[in-house]
Amino acid sequence: METYIGLDVHAASCTAAVMDGRGKRLGAHVIATNGQALVQFLATQPGTASVCMEEGTQSEWLYQVLSPHAKQVVVIGLSERSGPQRQKNDELDAYDLADRHRRDALPKAVFKDAGQLTSLRQPVKVHASIVRDSVRVQNRLKAMFRSRGVHATGKNVCAAKSREKWLEQLPPSNRVAVSRLYDQHEALLEVREKARKDLVAESHRHPSYAASRDATAPSSCSTVETGRSRRRASIARLDEADCLRQAEIPKDRPKSPRIGYAPPESRTKQWPPRP
Repeated sequence: METYIGLDVHAASCTAAVMDGRGKRLGAHVIATNGQALVQFLATQPGTASVCMEEGTQSEWLYQVLSPHAKQVVVIGLSERSGPQRQKNDELDAYDLADRHRRDALPKAVFKDAGQLTSLRQPVKVHASIVRDSVRVQNRLKAMFRSRGVHATGKNVCAAKSREKWLEQLPPSNRVAVSRLYDQHEALLEVREKARKDLVAESHRHPSYAASRDATAPSSCSTVETGRSRRRASIARLDEADCLRQAEIPKDRPKSPRIGYAPPESRTKQWPPRP
């Protein structure tokens, strides 16, 4: 027997609606948002259970907790709901998820299993979040200057070395607020650099980094051979250019005298002769 469970997740509790393969509703249960409690609930269900829930703050954690104990765990986007608009009801929402999963009517699944990239996912998220925060502060700074009629564009506006120059263009009533934004931006830049270093260090510990480095790094023998082939190619190009130059010069063309050139018979004398 296969059962389909729709899980409506909230911060304190989850509503689990159970439905069999024929669409019969087997019951709805309110369970605490706790990994152990949810695993115990799945253990009491007959047959194999397939779980469906909406994407949210706890969806990644619940995916990792419930995947070993369920046949399938599917996470869908928040806006992808079927049926007419109605009042919010946790039990009906959970049954709707279970029924759509039973009918294979889920339009898109959000895959949450990172596999080998689990340890790299959090540094990436933190770094991206800090970058967005620093960009927001930059936009606030420029907006403050524009609100006072100061044309502020480019990266120079947010630079610490030009801070005092830009503050002098504002009236005294706005300088304190803009100074706090400058302080926030400088603090975020420091944290952003730390997050970048953490991200780089974690990426270097990943097995794929070592594999790609070994694949792209040339060996000593190949380096020597590459240098030799480049020298041979350079010599060949020089020989070809010399041949083309000799072919363009007619043999019967008179040679033009070179400036300061002394004929062999007069090299012992003073050349050019003085008047």
